[in-house]
Amino acid sequence: NIPTRATAIMVATRRTPAKGKAEPAAKTPAKKSAAGKKGAAGAKLDPDGNEMTLVYYLRQYVGLFFTLLSFAFIAFAGYATQFGFSSANLFLYPGCVIGFVGLGFHELRPYKTKAQMTFDPAAVEYRKKEIAEAEKRAKKSK
Repeated sequence: NIPTRATAIMVATRRTPAKGKAEPAAKTPAKKSAAGKKGAAGAKLDPDGNEMTLVYYLRQYVGLFFTLLSFAFIAFAGYATQFGFSSANLFLYPGCVIGFVGLGFHELRPYKTKAQMTFDPAAVEYRKKEIAEAEKRAKKSK
C-alpha cells in the first residue's frame, strides 16, 4: 500500500556512496563490515569500502570544524568588548555565517550512512516488513 511511485522507488533503493548507483534493496546481499581492513595502498577502509585517507577525513569532517568555529565565534562575542573590540557584532554575524556554511558542508558530506529517516507511514511499514524478512532469513540460516 505505497501511495506513490516515487515513495516506492525511494524506499526500495539505496545509494551506495562509493559508486553512486542505486541498488534494489531486496537484491542487496548482506555485506560483512570492511571497517578496519586495509585497502590497496594500505589505508584503512570504512564500512562502505572507502579508503580513509587525509582527503576522506577532510571531506567528511570539514562541516564539523566550521560548526565548532562558529560556536567559538558566538561564545566569544559576549566577551569581545572586554578584549578591546568595538562591538560583539564583529563575532556574532560571522559566527552565524560560518555556522550555516558548516551546516551546508555537513549535509553535503560524501560518506553518509545508508539509514534513512522517514515519517511516511507506508515507508515505515515497508521497512518493518523488510526487517522481519531479514530476521526470518537469519533464523533459517542458523
